[in-house]
Amino acid sequence: MIRGTYVLIIDVPATFTTRIGAKGERTLEKGQYAYVGSAQGGIRQRVIRHLRTKKRHHWHIDYVLDHATIEIIYYMGSEKSEECRLASLLQRHLSPVPGIGASDCRCRSHLFRIPDGKRIDELLVNEGYEQFTERLT
Repeated sequence: MIRGTYVLIIDVPATFTTRIGAKGERTLEKGQYAYVGSAQGGIRQRVIRHLRTKKRHHWHIDYVLDHATIEIIYYMGSEKSEECRLASLLQRHLSPVPGIGASDCRCRSHLFRIPDGKRIDELLVNEGYEQFTERLT
């Protein structure tokens, strides 16, 4: 079991507005986003949960994934603190969606809009992240 930090690269095919737990209603524009999460109980188990379409909404990202598709997953074995370090780094390169995914830390966000045409694969690989390629079905 690998404990660590992961990044979901997700596609939002159409602009939507939804209630995100206690955060209230939020609108996400059509486009690509990166979500940074931590899975100290095991990355594989967390990824499988994120890929399920029927699940209880526990995290902010659960509400977003009702309207989005996970395209690529990156991961790295790490301590929980890596999650906030990476979120801070991504904030310098991408547009944060304020407050999403950051309810248990001081980060501005753990969900970031990726500008059209921009790729963050190289940035993640340079930071030590690998693409999750395990077959999950």
